[in-house]
Amino acid sequence: MRAFQMSITYKQFAFDPKRGVNRPVWVDFLTLNREYQCTCLCCNRPVIEVFNNSRGAREKVGYIRDVWTCYDYSFYIYEGNSEDAIYMINASCCQCGFHCHCPCGSCKEIIFDMTDLRKSGIRVGEVKKVWSGCAKEILTNADDYSVLFPQRIPWQHKALILSCILFIDYRYFEERHDNRHHRGGGGYGPGYGNGIGHHHH
Repeated sequence: MRAFQMSITYKQFAFDPKRGVNRPVWVDFLTLNREYQCTCLCCNRPVIEVFNNSRGAREKVGYIRDVWTCYDYSFYIYEGNSEDAIYMINASCCQCGFHCHCPCGSCKEIIFDMTDLRKSGIRVGEVKKVWSGCAKEILTNADDYSVLFPQRIPWQHKALILSCILFIDYRYFEERHDNRHHRGGGGYGPGYGNGIGHHHH
């Protein structure tokens, strides 16, 4: 799996004393980093690290691991450097949306269940990849997602869940779009939230 680094940014307004007006400035919020590694089935599974840049220093928020399963798609979310996962985001491979991507019935969405592993695997949220519309699906490589976050969680957990969505898209959907459009690059649509941008290298 190839290495990459991605930045999640947000827009804020800063006063420009030369022009006497507020100007938009994009500020790095999170950095997602994945080193190159060879993965074979259950061995050396892909991991992405998440760092917070908002305080001027690079602080590790946590990391996400794409764990091995025979049939499902599962991701474990870890806080800081802990070896105990806090959340699992999982989707059954039997969903029609994985195999037939069209705007009708169960084919128009893919649902990932979010469970809290600290609470005996209780379902606490949901990530849903939804049909983007004919024009966007054909002409772009953007994807739309909706997220139901667990209640009363810290911003660090929300940042890790958001990062996990980007990792899911990178792992299982970006390659499909790249093959379709014969080009590389990202393709993360507006479903991640208003006012958030990103770029990767």
